[in-house]
Amino acid sequence: MEELLEYLNSIHPLSQSTLEYLADNLQEIEVPKKKFLLRQGCMS
Repeated sequence: MEELLEYLNSIHPLSQSTLEYLADNLQEIEVPKKKFLLRQGCMS
């Protein structure tokens, strides 16, 4: 997760409060092979 936040911060500097918010609210998931996060025509 830290790598993602560092990468986002390198693209566009983020405030400390934004970094803290993202760290508290993002969660890692592992997507199995041949599975999709989204499917065509599906909306949540």
